[in-house]
Amino acid sequence: MTMFQRSSKSKHNNPSQRKNRRRTLKAESLEKRMVLTTYFVDADFANSQNEGTEENPFNTINRAVVAARRNAGDDEIIVAPRANGQRYDRQISFANIGGDNGAILIRGATGEANDVVLTSGNGYTFLIDMPLDITIRDLSIEDSYLAGVRVTSPANVLLENIHINGRRNSSGVVHQSGDLVIRDSVLENHHQGIFSAELRASGDSSVIVDKPRSLTVDNVTTTGNTQFGILTRNATGAVQLNDVTATENGISGIRVFQQESITISNAILNSNASHGLSMQDTANAWLVGGTFSNNGESGLHALASPNLAVNGGSFAGNGEHGLRIEGADGLTIAGVLATDNGDMNGTTQTGGGGISIVPATSTPITISNSVVSNNETRGTGGGIDIKATASINRDFPADISIVDTTISENVVATELAMQGGGIAFFGHGDLHLQRTTVSDNSARRSAGVHVNNYGFSTDGLPSTLRISDSTIADNTVVLEGSENTVGTAGLLHFGGILEINNSTISGNVGGNTGGILAIPYLGGSITNSTITNNRGAIVGGLNSRGGQTEFKLTNVTISDNVGGIVGGLRSADRVTILANTVVARNQKGNLNDPAENLVVSDIDGTATTLGGNFFGEGDNVTLVGNGSGPVTDFQGTVANPLDPRLGELQDNGGATLTRAPLADSPLLDAGNGDITELPLLDQRGVDRVLGQGIDIGSVERIALNFQGETDAGSINLNSADKSGKSLSIVLYSTPTSDASQIEVESITWAGASVHRSKLVDVDGDGRLDLVLKFRLKDTDLLTQYTEALREDQDNSVQQLDIELTGNTLDGTGFSSLISVEAETTGKKLRNLLRSF
Repeated sequence: MTMFQRSSKSKHNNPSQRKNRRRTLKAESLEKRMVLTTYFVDADFANSQNEGTEENPFNTINRAVVAARRNAGDDEIIVAPRANGQRYDRQISFANIGGDNGAILIRGATGEANDVVLTSGNGYTFLIDMPLDITIRDLSIEDSYLAGVRVTSPANVLLENIHINGRRNSSGVVHQSGDLVIRDSVLENHHQGIFSAELRASGDSSVIVDKPRSLTVDNVTTTGNTQFGILTRNATGAVQLNDVTATENGISGIRVFQQESITISNAILNSNASHGLSMQDTANAWLVGGTFSNNGESGLHALASPNLAVNGGSFAGNGEHGLRIEGADGLTIAGVLATDNGDMNGTTQTGGGGISIVPATSTPITISNSVVSNNETRGTGGGIDIKATASINRDFPADISIVDTTISENVVATELAMQGGGIAFFGHGDLHLQRTTVSDNSARRSAGVHVNNYGFSTDGLPSTLRISDSTIADNTVVLEGSENTVGTAGLLHFGGILEINNSTISGNVGGNTGGILAIPYLGGSITNSTITNNRGAIVGGLNSRGGQTEFKLTNVTISDNVGGIVGGLRSADRVTILANTVVARNQKGNLNDPAENLVVSDIDGTATTLGGNFFGEGDNVTLVGNGSGPVTDFQGTVANPLDPRLGELQDNGGATLTRAPLADSPLLDAGNGDITELPLLDQRGVDRVLGQGIDIGSVERIALNFQGETDAGSINLNSADKSGKSLSIVLYSTPTSDASQIEVESITWAGASVHRSKLVDVDGDGRLDLVLKFRLKDTDLLTQYTEALREDQDNSVQQLDIELTGNTLDGTGFSSLISVEAETTGKKLRNLLRSF
């Protein structure tokens, strides 16, 4: 085989002067030389009498095609570049010019796509109208009036390393029959870069003559087209789009319509006017990886496309939605990053800045291992919006699961009365949040999770919201003007059944309820869960409005919440049932008062008790059934509230943060162990009964305890914040507790982590003890000392009993109560006393 190589000499057409041509021939080996016939084309140095040989090339590609169709076997056509970038200007077709159906390869001589340039005048540059194996590579097609390449016969076509730069009313490649592979190519400035669709009769467009078979596109860029980078529909074989870049197209990067199946992997679909990928009436679509960013409407918009799987990929900066799936039927979204989508300045209120889903059947829909963050919407569901509200949804329950996913820092436009800063669900169906975090979202109405799922479908199946091993935290209702009693900061549930297990709702602020507003018509339960540090204009922790059947709280911790009217739990009626639940250390007061003159407020209203509950105060609640069981409730008053002695909200093991009872907590072993359907494990997954009985609240205190002490003696806290000041704590090993098996990184004491540690036999018993050093500036000793001094102002030296907690290497939790004497002196002490 030979390759043409251009030189700088002048042009000569006279064969006798051919040795002085400005082009020389460079020979190279050719695979399968004995089965190929090679023809050469050079329009600048040939005439009609030449034979297509290396020395006498054809002057047109068509002449070489005619020779190939007449020559038995496979053929190769090598095309030389023309002088000054001139084009080969004629349509090339394969029909009615010979009977040989051997494979044909047409390639540019230099291997560089832009060296050999073709055009077609008013037709197609290549019209592949015979069932042949045809490869076209290493060349460019410019300004074709109809298309660069059109396939209208059941051919096998490979386009490789081609550059097609067309007209705005043409297509780069038209694929209407046969199998097509496009690889390592660029298509730009067309109506569509690639148009792969059915072939219709020229006289009657309603008649379909043929359909494309398989389409494979690898490492292709299609950009600047007035409609689509790629449009594919009605293919009868596999469609594979791999490593495609489709950018700055007038409608969508890729449009898929009525496909039986399609796989799109590692696509880059950016800055298209409407959608990165638009899909309709297509079954069995797999999207793998890729970037879908800065598109005018959505990164992905799918309509009525069952069995859609989205695995990985980044959806960022799209105008309205990261992903919008309408008519979802068997949808899976896994490992997706949906960030910074949506527009607060637009007019659309479709909702779902990150992900918008409209279910069409009861086939499961799953979102897993994904991050949905920093999205915005003027509708509902800043992060995820799910609407099962169409008439068809009344006939079945939608089935949605969100698993191992983070939904954070999403926003619903606060000037609109919309719900669901993190998640909004409307309609009939089941929603399950599992090992999922919904945090730092905001809205004017419900900021974290808003679920309004109807009671029953027409087939009698109830709607259920299930939340397990999940966290709803630090969400905020943003108030408008004087409005301060609308919405719920954490979770609002209105409808069928509500079930919450092993979950934490904490740090949510605003609306009428800070933590949970529960209106489950069909009842439900909250088990092994923590509701803490929430603030609401009416209720701080849990506002239980009841329904038709019982709503049962078992081993729940409701503490340290603040509400305008009720701090902890407000229960509307006796269908709220309490068992082994702690409601304590909550407060109420005027939240708009900067001084926050708060008073104790734990539980208000009417409820049924099964015993084993701990109420810090119960002055304003009517408890039905109290004392009827073997274990009664603990109940303080506003004047003399009971202290549950709970630790801080922290990692005590398990999937969520919890408040564990301290070593001297009255909750220990004080629950009612005879209640039916007691949980076998606590919120962390630890065995429920570890002591003499079941503990009250969400966490069962682990029995493992290390003896510990500090060498500090008495500490003067005047200089505790200065570097270099520290104290040591020793945890002693015993025959049943090995301090060398402690995970030092898990240890917390006085709000601080360990600065340094070492294993030493301190007491000389032959066992290694653990010596821990804490920097005073890292601790909250001064805060704890101040609180103790407030209660006992006559003694400047206060004994602080502070629990040290951590885990052993096998994950078992442990604790040790460490006592230290602390004081302040001089001016610092006087200033503290004055502050009281």
